Amino acid sequence: MKKLLVALLLPILFVAVAPVSTSAQTNTGPTPGTFWYGIATTFENVNLFFTFNSEKKAEKALGYAERRLAQAKTAAESENSKAVETALADYEAKIALASESSRKIRDNERAEKLFTSIADNTSKHQETLSEILERVPEEARAAISRAIEASKRGQEEATRQIVELKGELEQLRQELAELKAQEGPPSQSEENVQLEAEKARWEIERVRLETEAARARAEAARAQATKQETKDVEKEEKTTIATFPSGAVVELDKNGNILRWIKEAPQQYTPPAAATQAQPVASVQIYSENITPTIASAKFEWQTSKPTESKIFLTVGGLSARLYKSDSGLSMRHSVSVSGLKGDTGYVYEIEAIAQQDDFATKSGEFRTLVPPPVPQFTTNPPNITMVEKGISGKKHNIFSARVHTDIPTTLVFTATNARCESSTFAMSHTCQVSVPVNYHNFSIVIKSEDGVQNRFDGRFDKLGL
Repeated sequence: MKKLLVALLLPILFVAVAPVSTSAQTNTGPTPGTFWYGIATTFENVNLFFTFNSEKKAEKALGYAERRLAQAKTAAESENSKAVETALADYEAKIALASESSRKIRDNERAEKLFTSIADNTSKHQETLSEILERVPEEARAAISRAIEASKRGQEEATRQIVELKGELEQLRQELAELKAQEGPPSQSEENVQLEAEKARWEIERVRLETEAARARAEAARAQATKQETKDVEKEEKTTIATFPSGAVVELDKNGNILRWIKEAPQQYTPPAAATQAQPVASVQIYSENITPTIASAKFEWQTSKPTESKIFLTVGGLSARLYKSDSGLSMRHSVSVSGLKGDTGYVYEIEAIAQQDDFATKSGEFRTLVPPPVPQFTTNPPNITMVEKGISGKKHNIFSARVHTDIPTTLVFTATNARCESSTFAMSHTCQVSVPVNYHNFSIVIKSEDGVQNRFDGRFDKLGL
């Protein structure tokens, strides 16, 4: 068991502790956030801890920073936001360590060389980070902005150190100029020193200009990304662009209604191009679709052979299609519930399932909503209303009788003011009486079928001549 563990760890140890060249192509190594990434970074930190030479430690830290940057770029291309954040957090730490270790080098010439390397590399890092910033989603952009700031700090620190080191040569040049004025024409060695001092001054100016240019490019990239993100959010809040399986492209509002046709579906058959390489074959399959319609709604259920993002396009009578997304998201089992449909109406649907760009499937069909139950009708309209007795209870009430005939069996409720008569037996003929105050004339008759469908008649006794 121990031998197996050693065999597994040795390759990671070799990658982690192997010397890293900042000019060579960077080996990205394992994906940030995985088990092997933790093992690799642990060995890197151990290697740095036991590197006591400040120059070598700075070189290793700068090399590891480039490796983190390459891993962040790879993770961004794979849309792995969490891995981008993990890699850039360690990138910031390694840049800081490289600058700190460089300050401890006592040999000015070696220190200058290393600081120049840090300034040049961090300038390139900022360009790479600006490219990554345009690819990642919103949640990962804060980490990239922090990494850009850390890279800028590393570059500015290296530039400042270079200026200080070059300043010593400039001071030496001034001293030699004073000696020249006192001692006569300069010797060959003095002229060489003056030449080196002049080169140092131009090198300082070059580094300063490169730093300003890199900062300007990073700011421009960030502003462009923010502007594009604002445009995308505004457009997303208003409309959505959808592509039908037929090839048509449309713009939909937030309710799924088609606002305009951007591209019509091709009407002619286009023969396939000559096969120069294997064409992708759709492997997604749609099966077990089940539709459960009611009078005014329908529920769709289906399965796919692999996890997909699925949706349904629903049309009726050749009108504009409406889009409904699956409630399940990325899944193998999907369902959509649709309401607001018309009873006894035929609909056409098309299911679209997408696993990736070149791997999708479609399936279409038809269904019909259920037929609504019939509305009960009065066979005599208005119903037969008669006054049975007038002026009872001290001439304060009248008794009215309603005789109602319907086309199908129903119940009946006869109401007038607070008076109510109910016939709860399903029948096609009903008789009910109510006692109503003499000054009240409004009445209503409600019939209800066995399916729960109602019909109503409202009237006034005085309008019936009673």
